[in-house]
Amino acid sequence: DNFTLTPNGLEVKLSDGTIVEAAGVAVQPDGTLTITIDGQEKSVTEIEVADNQIFLKAADGKTYTFSQEGQLIPTYPISEAREFVPANDIEFVENLPDYNLKLAPDADRDAIYWDIIVSHLGDVISKSKGMEANRAIYEEIIKDHPEWEGIGHSWDYKVRVEFMKEFLKRTGGWMIVTDMNFNKYEANLNEKIKLEVVQVTELPKGFLPELPLNDSDSVGKGAGTGMYVNDKGQIVYSVAMVGDTLRYTLNEDERSIFNTTNWTDGEVISELFRNLIASTATHSRTDYKVVPATNHKLYVKGSDPDSQGYFLDVTWTFIK
Repeated sequence: DNFTLTPNGLEVKLSDGTIVEAAGVAVQPDGTLTITIDGQEKSVTEIEVADNQIFLKAADGKTYTFSQEGQLIPTYPISEAREFVPANDIEFVENLPDYNLKLAPDADRDAIYWDIIVSHLGDVISKSKGMEANRAIYEEIIKDHPEWEGIGHSWDYKVRVEFMKEFLKRTGGWMIVTDMNFNKYEANLNEKIKLEVVQVTELPKGFLPELPLNDSDSVGKGAGTGMYVNDKGQIVYSVAMVGDTLRYTLNEDERSIFNTTNWTDGEVISELFRNLIASTATHSRTDYKVVPATNHKLYVKGSDPDSQGYFLDVTWTFIK
């Protein structure tokens, strides 16, 4: 009853009962329904009404809905079920020559899955352009749960988990996530979250340099970390190694703290993932230490990461 298709486009009934013509929607002479996004006209291939909202799927695969003001905004893919079935798990892959790294048998895979989801809380509450779909769901949640208004990384951890569960329940498991460089992706949290260690000939574009190498023998080596979303909508956290960087860092680079404190390969990789996940949450190499957006003990156990004795006190890591 809130949406009416007319010869000119689409009429939307707003929450106050006012009826307005939906901005950016038109019916072409051949009967095709089109939408205009950022000046670009797109054909609509599918229409769905669910939960008192209308969803328009464009020919490019993107899905759009309407804000409370009747403005067209991006949202999550049309799904028949629109049901969140959490994976509650992660997967780990590694293809480095001469290594056989695995998740530790006692790694809490379910907790890591949710920790990574919680780390993207900032993406849900963001008011930045392109994040409107997340923000719209946040505002819906606040109507039903005013006690969550203003939620952020500094809130109680259990409350943040419950908020993200409610958010994903309402989106069918989808959300827009950002990497360290604020690139935006549509992620499907019905999928496991993937952690990968890959050998490369050069660091992928946008990856942040890691494992600084300190002498002439280190030419042609290096490591970097980054996050992206693959074709399945699966969030992937990636550690990329050029050549035999890991071996060199552990055994030959005399100024590497990993070498001087006798870390193992699994410990180094665990630390790189811990840093990557935490700093992606705040888009900063330093802010995550001030505002703990993640539970670092799921990845590396020992003293606090900011303490002087951290690299000597590590007792367990989630990759072996």
